[in-house]
Amino acid sequence: MLLWALGVQSPEKMGFRVEEIVECFVSLRLAKPNSTRIREHFRKSRNVLTVSPGTSVAAREHAQQMAALFPPEKMSNDVFDIESVAIPPFVPSERRSDLARMVRTYAQLFFLENSMRGLIEKVLSAHIGPQWWDVASNASMKKKHADRTTNEQQRKWAPTRAEFGPLYALDWSDLITLMRKYPDQFIPYISDIDFLHRYDDAGSFRNVVAHNGVLRDDDDFERIRIYYRDWIKQLS
Repeated sequence: MLLWALGVQSPEKMGFRVEEIVECFVSLRLAKPNSTRIREHFRKSRNVLTVSPGTSVAAREHAQQMAALFPPEKMSNDVFDIESVAIPPFVPSERRSDLARMVRTYAQLFFLENSMRGLIEKVLSAHIGPQWWDVASNASMKKKHADRTTNEQQRKWAPTRAEFGPLYALDWSDLITLMRKYPDQFIPYISDIDFLHRYDDAGSFRNVVAHNGVLRDDDDFERIRIYYRDWIKQLS
């Protein structure tokens, strides 16, 4: 059960060490188990799949059984207490459950998009130098950055994106465009420039989430989880 729960909490990880299971027992104030016995149990159990030396995950059939017993929306993995947030007028009460489902997906897209920005800045600044933005960006990107910077300067009470750098003024598709513009420089990190094709599609889901929409299909949540996991795996 704990092995499965770790996989739900950290779907981007490819496997978990026995030491992590032991830590779960301790954090739950259960008796600290014998790690050797756990390894032996994992080796024999049909519910456990070894993915690499020293790491395991819950086998597919076991994971499905556990998910049926503990649906994701009923698990308390959120970074804050959703029930404590008052619902304002004109928002139906069932939207609270929508929020509970969207929290993890928002977090995955948040980290994914910022990972893209970090990679672009690292690669282009190393390849082009301090003036990488002036050289690499096209006229449309420069206009978005200038317009959004101007708007932020006029609304001094609002938070600003400009202080983080020009990439924060761009759209998801612009980030993909910048990486495709310099394939030879990005291939050492992503191995194959065609790997970015799937992230064109991810941008559509990102826009729904970024504008406080809701994904309705379970397959959509799974797709984002796979995009996120594959990005981490490809760049690791």
